[in-house]
Amino acid sequence: MKSIDRSRFIIGATNAPGVLDVERLSAGTIVVDDSFPHCFETDRAIGRMASRGDVLLVEGGFVSPPGAIEWRLMLPPNLAPIFGAHRATSLLTDPSAITACILSSLLSEQHGAAATTGPVGAAACLDHWQALERLGIGAAPLRCASWSPTAAYMAAFSRNSRSAEE
Repeated sequence: MKSIDRSRFIIGATNAPGVLDVERLSAGTIVVDDSFPHCFETDRAIGRMASRGDVLLVEGGFVSPPGAIEWRLMLPPNLAPIFGAHRATSLLTDPSAITACILSSLLSEQHGAAATTGPVGAAACLDHWQALERLGIGAAPLRCASWSPTAAYMAAFSRNSRSAEE
């Protein structure tokens, strides 16, 4: 774990919750987490960002379509109470963002971006990028659950990051 503690840029991709301790992160660290559930404890991450402003932990894998998305979730009656209480519902409540993994099958089927498996080359990446541009799909706003960094937070984080390097 020591190498992670010294890392300044971390990409999370796991299905095990809370494997990254936000209190052990160095000041100036950026974490982009594409895990579900998150590789860190969301409440602790937001707490650290709010109190110290020295790390940036955000969700990865989201893109923003040109218009709002209306979500409908249909579950069997025995699963609805479990899922409804889980934070996964945040994936369905933001009309301005969609996970790229949900969107990717639509790109492949209907918009000429070839489906890929295994290592992906630059040409395939460019095809997907161009398909996103044609559809007016861009980067989603940064967020960590319900928390989003303000311009003031980003400026303070930048200052704190530079101070941590010195």
